[in-house]
Amino acid sequence: MSEPFVSVVLPVWNGERFVREAIDSLLAQTYTEYEAILIDDASTDATGEILQSYASDSRFRVIHRTQNGGCSAGRNDAIAIARGEWIAFIDADDKWMPDKLQKQVELIKSEPNVRLVFTNGLTCQESGELVPFYSRPKRFPDGDVFLKLLRSDRFFTSSVMVRRQDVIDCGWFRIDLARAEDYDLWIRLFEIGGKAAGVWDRVTWFRERPDSMSKSRVLVWESIIRIFEDAFARSTSPRARWTLRGSLAEVRSKRHSARAEAMLSGSIEGSARWEFLLSWLACPRRLRGIWRAMFL
Repeated sequence: MSEPFVSVVLPVWNGERFVREAIDSLLAQTYTEYEAILIDDASTDATGEILQSYASDSRFRVIHRTQNGGCSAGRNDAIAIARGEWIAFIDADDKWMPDKLQKQVELIKSEPNVRLVFTNGLTCQESGELVPFYSRPKRFPDGDVFLKLLRSDRFFTSSVMVRRQDVIDCGWFRIDLARAEDYDLWIRLFEIGGKAAGVWDRVTWFRERPDSMSKSRVLVWESIIRIFEDAFARSTSPRARWTLRGSLAEVRSKRHSARAEAMLSGSIEGSARWEFLLSWLACPRRLRGIWRAMFL
C-alpha cells in the first residue's frame, strides 16, 4: 500500500475477550488510508492467534513480543516502525464508530497546526450504562489546554491522534510509570506549545475497566504524583508551577485516601485513620470528602 497518513496503534495483553470488536471497528472505518500495528504483548491466551488472523489484510502488521513489556513499551515499538504522519491510539477493549478516523482527518486538514486531535464518545460503565465523555460544550477540552492538563487528564486515549514526530521529540511513552503514562505524554506534548482540537460527535466507545479497585487507585495517584513532580521540575513558568503546587497537594491527598480505602478493604495493611489524617493534612480543602470516606 502507499504511505498511510495514519498509523493505528493497538497494544494488547490477554485481550481475547474484546480485541476482535476493537479490530473489527478498524475494518469498518470509512477512512481507509491507514495502517494498523497490532502488538501482542506476550499474551498467554488466544490473543496472538486472533491478531494473526487479521494479518492477511495488507494494512495490518502484527508484532508478537516474547516478553511482556507493558502498554507503553508496546506503543513505543509500534511508533518506531509506523509509517504514518499521525498516530491514532486504540485499546483492545474499546472501539470506534465507522466515521471516527474520517472526522478526525478532516479536522486535521482544516487545522494543520493542531498538536492533538480527540473526539467525544461514550463510556460503557460496568453497570452497562452509557455516559458521554463530555456532556456540555464548555467542558470540551479544545484550544489551549496546557494549564487544564496540569490539574487533571482531559482525554480518553482511544480517541486521541498525535503526530508521530511530536511523540519522538517529546521522548516517547515512559515505561517507568505503573499507570497514567498516556497522561504524562499529553503534558509533555503541550509543554512545547500548541492546541487541541476535538470532534464533538460521540465516535469513540470506551469500556470502563474493572481496574477501579482501591489498590489500583493507589498506583494511579502515585504515578500522577511523579508526573506532576517531574513537570514541576521541568517548568520555568510561574503560572504552571503555581497550578502544579495545588494539583500536587490534591493528588497527594487522594493518594492517602486511596491507601486508607485499600486498608479498609484488606488490600494492603496499615492504619486507615492515619492515612485519612495525612490526606487532610496534604489538602485541607478536601475535608468534606475525607470526612465522608472515614465515617460513612
